[in-house]
Amino acid sequence: MAIVKALYSYPVKGLSGHPWQSVDLDQGGTMPWDRAFAIENGPSGFDQAEPNHISKSRFIVLMRFAQLAALTTHFDPKECSLHITRGDEQLIKASLISDDGKKQIEALFESYLQGELRGPAKVLSAPGHSFSDLRSKRLHVLNRASLADAEKVIGRALPEELFRANVILEGLEPWEEHTWEGKTLTTANGLKLQFHKRTQRCNAVNVNLTRAKFEGNLLQDLNEHFGHMDMGVYFEVTAPGPLAVEEKLALAP
Repeated sequence: MAIVKALYSYPVKGLSGHPWQSVDLDQGGTMPWDRAFAIENGPSGFDQAEPNHISKSRFIVLMRFAQLAALTTHFDPKECSLHITRGDEQLIKASLISDDGKKQIEALFESYLQGELRGPAKVLSAPGHSFSDLRSKRLHVLNRASLADAEKVIGRALPEELFRANVILEGLEPWEEHTWEGKTLTTANGLKLQFHKRTQRCNAVNVNLTRAKFEGNLLQDLNEHFGHMDMGVYFEVTAPGPLAVEEKLALAP
């Protein structure tokens, strides 16, 4: 039995998360607003009329721009607006859906990443589309016990926000989630999550979030100590239902 300790979505790909106390999950869906927006790093080929999966390398993301970690973002789902601060400095509060708001956000990132972008920044979205790293919508689940074990073995703090999980679980053994292939997590309210695959990490996990710089090589450390570069697992929502912080999830074949 696992216990949900935190729920997050990441409304703008590459930026910080939005916490939830409870959500309603649709079959085949992901968290509300998860990667609903992305900021283009020069022309990406994304067609808003016929949205398809595009590599995250085409967008402004942490694995390319460590300095994004210095920004704190707050998303308002009612207004569909983004508030960005850097330390005590308020940089912007603008709509993600109005033409004027998008222009303000684009101008901010072109200034903040001046000289490093491949072309103009552009806020992208399409109804029902998620700019996920995967081609299909999934939930990313993190086991806190695995993270704690990695911290102990590697010998340094690994903040959970570095791994961009949608669901953070407690009450499990370290790395237990790597044995869940073919299994399902269920709740008393009928929600069913089917194991999809383990999450092999990218260069983003080498960012020191406090210093907003690439430091060390966590991928190499994971591979050296554990024989893999994975942290977290993906699940598919196969039966819809609510999910809340402190809710229990049972593992079934």
